[in-house]
Amino acid sequence: MATLRQHWIARGGSSGLIRLEKVTKTYHTIGHVRVPALCDIDLTIDRGEMVAVTGPSGSGTSTLINILGCLDVPSSGRYLLEGRDVVPLSKRQRAKVRASTIGFVFHRFDLLPDATVIRNVELPLVYAVRSRVRHEHALRALERVGLGGHDNDFPIELSPAQRRRAMIARALINDPKVLLQDDPTTELDVRSGQEIVQLYTELNDAGCTVIFSTHREDVAASARRIIRLSEGRIASDQRVIGRIHGPRVAARRRNLRSVRASVTNGSAGNNE
Repeated sequence: MATLRQHWIARGGSSGLIRLEKVTKTYHTIGHVRVPALCDIDLTIDRGEMVAVTGPSGSGTSTLINILGCLDVPSSGRYLLEGRDVVPLSKRQRAKVRASTIGFVFHRFDLLPDATVIRNVELPLVYAVRSRVRHEHALRALERVGLGGHDNDFPIELSPAQRRRAMIARALINDPKVLLQDDPTTELDVRSGQEIVQLYTELNDAGCTVIFSTHREDVAASARRIIRLSEGRIASDQRVIGRIHGPRVAARRRNLRSVRASVTNGSAGNNE
């Protein structure tokens, strides 16, 4: 049986998912003042990568994520998604691209409080597929994020981390080729934030391309590639090989302590 990673790769090869060429984004204020957000960004992201975009506030991280998610367009330059330049597309065409290719986790668009978890997850497919098929897709998405058995719960019954997991499930329901989020740990406590970072790591291990922005170095350290922005430009692009991901470090240390304690206790018992 094919693994999920093989499934994702089989949907379009092993590389070249995203390519930015000389991408610039400039905003114009009411007083016609030009405010540059991104300057000459050249970037390629392959399938199966886990990428953190980090930098201080105002460095352009959110702007870059919004452009990658087809929520905004560059002022100049090219954005090739699977080899197709999406910059000239209309808003409606970009929306279709988002629906078929991109899973964007909108943390500002919370779950509907009067709808069950599975109904919330089904929302992107309400007008696209039949109810039974929609239900099956939603159940699989919930299983993927560790919320199996919570489908009939209401959002108020979930912890903050579980609610964020449900939002991620909603973004995964269309089986996207890339999962995007701007600041995945915002509005979460430390423990809940670690849970979400761990989930993204697990999804990436299973083959999903994951890209997120963050201002926190400890969160960025969980990725396999860290792109640092400064004043709208790429200051560094670091690929991390063989790193133990942040949330896993504590678990591994706990396991080591448990093993050492068992060995110590066993040795003490043998000496009695």
